[in-house]
Amino acid sequence: MVVRERETVASLVARLGEPPPDIAARWSSDARRCLSIEDVPPLEANSRFWQLFEVSEEGSVFFSGDLSGAPTGASIGASTGDPISRTGLTPLPPDPAELLDGKTPAPLSTPPATSPLPPLELQTHASEDKSDAPKRSASKRRSRLLPIAVGGAVAVIALISIVVALRSPDSSEESMQPGAVADSTQSRDPFSPQPWRESPSSVSSKDEKHRGMPTPELETLFDVPRETDDNAVAVGSVDPGDEEATFAEGISASGTSDFSLSAYLPAEGTRSEGESRDGSLSDRIAAIDITQVEDEDNTIAEAVPQSTEPSEPLQPQTTAVSLPSPPGSQDAELPPAVSLTSLARPPEQLQLQFPAKAPLRLQADGDRWWVNAAELEAAVAVVELHRGTEGESTLQFRWLPAAAETSQAGSLMHARLRTGDGEIVYLRRQYHADPIAAELLQRDQKLKWSIGGSILYPVTRVRVQWQLPDDVAVEWVESPSESSPARTRGIALLTLQDAADGSALAVRIDIQTSASLSMRLRYGARLGPAMPWQWTDAPSIRSALDTTTRQLQLADNQLLQIEAAISRAKKFRERRQEAVLEIQRDNIEEAARRGTALAKRLAELDQLVSLLAVDGRMEFTLDVQWPDGGVQTLLAAQSPPE
Repeated sequence: MVVRERETVASLVARLGEPPPDIAARWSSDARRCLSIEDVPPLEANSRFWQLFEVSEEGSVFFSGDLSGAPTGASIGASTGDPISRTGLTPLPPDPAELLDGKTPAPLSTPPATSPLPPLELQTHASEDKSDAPKRSASKRRSRLLPIAVGGAVAVIALISIVVALRSPDSSEESMQPGAVADSTQSRDPFSPQPWRESPSSVSSKDEKHRGMPTPELETLFDVPRETDDNAVAVGSVDPGDEEATFAEGISASGTSDFSLSAYLPAEGTRSEGESRDGSLSDRIAAIDITQVEDEDNTIAEAVPQSTEPSEPLQPQTTAVSLPSPPGSQDAELPPAVSLTSLARPPEQLQLQFPAKAPLRLQADGDRWWVNAAELEAAVAVVELHRGTEGESTLQFRWLPAAAETSQAGSLMHARLRTGDGEIVYLRRQYHADPIAAELLQRDQKLKWSIGGSILYPVTRVRVQWQLPDDVAVEWVESPSESSPARTRGIALLTLQDAADGSALAVRIDIQTSASLSMRLRYGARLGPAMPWQWTDAPSIRSALDTTTRQLQLADNQLLQIEAAISRAKKFRERRQEAVLEIQRDNIEEAARRGTALAKRLAELDQLVSLLAVDGRMEFTLDVQWPDGGVQTLLAAQSPPE
């Protein structure tokens, strides 16, 4: 007969979990009787007390007298260095989507390379301690064996009860699996580096033979501390239990809820509200918080000035000049005269025109034209014709002292001079700037361009357009209002032309114009129509993709270890251990499958960002519309014509 070593109660609890209440009460009673004490500590795997008690083959416990405190039997999954433990620690990826929020994960802890799991054994002491046998009397041996024999039948029934309870589908999973997966019903942030946990819903879809078995918890081997992000804005939420209401509530990007793959990847064969062909795109965007931002008023104050250069109008017979500022009441000297334009011959007629109501008028006087203010009798400026020796003529402009007495003098910058030959001179400089590259180097850009002064809002228009590669499609969810340059906004949706999984970028554009044009651009991303938006940038997207790929490789290594352990369990016919490992394997495979789909969407998003970085840009113009159809450009951020 094969004699097995005895096993401590602590080792047995670590290996099989907390015993049923009747067995626990029996063992506690045996311990109190052995030591003649009133109370005993609870049955825990790390209890020093229960490491001194062993379980006999009949199921009763007795004091072993081993004061070293070390368990005599190695139990499955009890070692902290075991890569496949009872808690199911799995090096699955952290949430790659929140890594889009710019956080960097801590280094991975690679599972130690240890031997496969040993077969599940119930180890007992030998029925007789040979070293002490010569010293014992026959009466003492009978008195020691008597309670064991009496409790034998009860112990056998108790062991059968343990097996039945472990295999019964009606048994409480919470009491049998200390590492059970917590139900994840809170909103998730798909752009935060939180551990991946498999949803309990995935366990319910497993084969019937797995029902009733403890489900190991899927956790990452590291935890990334959450950092405060001032740019994180409430942008959307996902309810794992109701994919049709994914846009119903907003969440904060600084939330710390765990991430569940099953919560973010819709089940096959289902279509969420965001994917509905009947729902308009504007309705979907309006349902999330990407359109609601409270700090718009800070756009101008915090904007970074951009370089601009004076440019000439593209229209023929058109010139744009910059007038000096009108003199102030405290100025001792008048600004110097400036040349407006050169003419081939003296103008037969000269008109002063405004795009709106004219506060100033022009009065001809030979080779001079006086600029009179309606509220003053004196002229505020004069335009003079200087004739050249070879027939060429030059128009010059200079301010007069009366300009310091009226605010209407400043409105002259909105006017233009027109000769009888069709020559046009705009009294305001035109500026050119580079278009905005869609590189996504920053998730929040605040830019400002000088336009040389204030604008007449009723006649000024702002226009925004995209220049994109052929593989990128753009759709305006909300177009900027051309007739509202003082304050307007737009939301553009950028996708790949052949995008199948719904990954997309959203560009939020806020524009304000006064004495300068200020613009704020924010980039948001989503990994699918049913997933929330989050502000992001190109480095965060690439980091998320790299992290997801690396963690999926670790998951593959974990699966290889589990398969080896399953083979060993089959070899030793350890049915229960095999079933537990199969559940853990299926859970990891399901999480890896969803993680692979998530990585595919991240790769699609990364490809979109790469295309935009190479040849994607946003252009805009600020123009004045004249009553005769003429267009006066104040600022043009465009690529040079080819």
